[in-house]
Parts: sequence; C-alpha cells; structure tokens
Amino acid sequence: MKTVSPLRVVVKALFLFLLANLLFAWFKPPVGRLSIYNWWLPGRERFPFEEAENIYKGYNIPIFEDLDANFSAHRVSAERKQPDEYRVFLLGDSSIWGAGNVPTDTLAGQLERMDLRTCDGRRIRFYNLGFPKSFLLKDLLVLERSLPYEPDMVLWFITLYGLTPSEIEEADLLAPHLSDINRLADAYGLRNYGRGFEHASFWERTIVGRRMTLKRGLLIQLFALPWAATGIDHVFENVSWAGNQTTGTTYLGQYHSTDDWKKLRRTFMMDVIEAGHTMAANTGLVFVNEPIYIDDGDSPRYNVMYPKWAYDLYREYVRSWMNEKHYPYADLWNAVSPAEFTDSPLHLSAAGEYQFAAELAPFIQDYSCANP
Repeated sequence: MKTVSPLRVVVKALFLFLLANLLFAWFKPPVGRLSIYNWWLPGRERFPFEEAENIYKGYNIPIFEDLDANFSAHRVSAERKQPDEYRVFLLGDSSIWGAGNVPTDTLAGQLERMDLRTCDGRRIRFYNLGFPKSFLLKDLLVLERSLPYEPDMVLWFITLYGLTPSEIEEADLLAPHLSDINRLADAYGLRNYGRGFEHASFWERTIVGRRMTLKRGLLIQLFALPWAATGIDHVFENVSWAGNQTTGTTYLGQYHSTDDWKKLRRTFMMDVIEAGHTMAANTGLVFVNEPIYIDDGDSPRYNVMYPKWAYDLYREYVRSWMNEKHYPYADLWNAVSPAEFTDSPLHLSAAGEYQFAAELAPFIQDYSCANP
C-alpha cells in the first residue's frame, strides 16, 4: 500500500493555490456576474448597501467596487423591456437610494405606484439606480453601465455637495474603478480626477488580493434568500432631526462668503455632466436639483450643509449653465416641506418622498410625451 506523504500534499496544495491566484489575476474573471438573483430568486429593487454594523440585520452589504455584482443583484438586469414600457432610470445619492425607507417608499417606488402613462399609452416604469454617495463620477460609471438596459429616460439628481470633488468619495469610489475613470477621461476630456491613485497591482488582482470584494460578493448571494423571504434590505430606524440644523458642519468650511464664489465654482464637475449628456445622447437625460431642508429662521445657512450665499449662487449658476447648454433641467430644491426631512438635509421620510414624486411626475409625463 502506497503511503501518502503529507509534505507532498501540502506542496501540491500550495502550488494549486498559487496557480489559481495567478490565473485569476491574469484573466480577471467577471465573478460579479455570477448571481442567483433574477433566475432563482428575484432581483433587488435597489443596489446593495448597508452600514457595516448592520449587514447581518439588513441582509445587505455594499459592493460598489464591483458594478457587475450590483447590476446582477438588481431587477433591472432581468426584466426584459416590454413593448408597452417607457423605462426611466434614477441616478443619485443616498436620498435617491432611499435611506431610511423601504423600497416601495423611495422616490422610484412612489413614482411606480402612481401608474404614470405616456401620451401613447405606455406605462412608465421606474428603476432605482441610486447609491449612497454624493459624487458625480460615481453616477457617470453607473450611467455607462446602465445604458445596455435600454432606458428611455434617465433622471440624474444633483446637489451642491455632489458637484464638488471629495477626497473621501474619491478614495471609496474612484480607486477600484481607476481604469474606467481614466478611459472616460480620455474619451470625454475630463479633468484628471484619478490623480493620486495607483492601478491595482498584479498581487491586488489575485484571489488573495481581492478577498474582501469576493467575500462581499459571496455575502450578497447568501443574503438573497433571507432578503427574498422578508423583504428587508436595510435596517430602518426611527430617525429625526436633533438639535440645531444650521450649525456644526465643516462642509464648505473653506469658503466663507461671496468673495470665495469663483474659487468654489471652479471645483464644480460640469465636465462630468457634459460627459454624461454626450454618453446618453440617444437617451433622454434630465437633470434634477434635488430637494434640501430649508431653515425658515434668520440663520445664514439653509441647513448644516449649505450656507445660503453659496447655495443661492449654485442654483443660479447651474440654472443658467443648463439653459445655455439646452439640457433638460428641473430645480425642485424646495419641493418638500421641512417637516419631512429625517436625519440629513437630503434624506426624506416616506411622506416627503411622495411630495417629491408628486412634484416630479408632471415633468416626467410632459417630457415623455415630447420625447417618445
């Protein structure tokens, strides 16, 4: 009887493990496309996201670094466009994703329940492609990836915060997509937003190097069954404003008055908006300035995020810029009553989402009739 050498077993196992890592890094397999969603279990209503401490309660985990995994888990990747469907995608930040709300109470969910129709009788269907980060380049990546799913109209929601670069958002969102960002920069003449980041090394592309992303991708699959059984995709807590809503922020802290307006304006990522418009030239792309909390007192700020002088100049500048470019644009900054904001100047209650949807719906119907 032939004896088994433990050393040989270990050496072979190490060799196979090394080989698997090398092949994985070399061929870069799109593992995010492997999904039990949309064939065994239904697709999610929105992209996976949850705070780290709540992932096992919310049956969810963010995996934005793998856009394949996001789209594979979303119902948009399974629902073939029907002849009687007018398809609308919503791009934006956490307020569009619907922080604090169940999917049916988000903006997309509220609009879907209104059963809107185009002038030729097609049903207007809404797909929530928001993700909880205010950063235009993130939306541009999602927009490009979404176009094969044949939208008739894309609503791109913007706000002052997302229009200005942020080192935190850049680190979280740009680094994993540096190759795509550089490709888009070359194609559309964008500024060098990827500066300071390095391309993933060969080691970082191996199984070991991508272990955290692979783990998150596996968890998304494991969460599919409890999510489908319960409908829970987020830990919902009763949140409300606490304390003074116009103090305690450092955002725009380096800009003190109208004297700093030109310096602030130069940071605006208008080149990204232009890139999106060119990219979606065959799709109706509409920009919407999303609602904010508006303090009705004597404070020099509308809320903890926005000084009045900066936000007023931002609104006027963006309105004029959009008109000059002839880009469809709706400024709904004051469409929601202050009582319907929850834990930030951008997050809405279910009632606030309904108010927003009610203001937006006529604009959508008018645009869909003018652009069938």
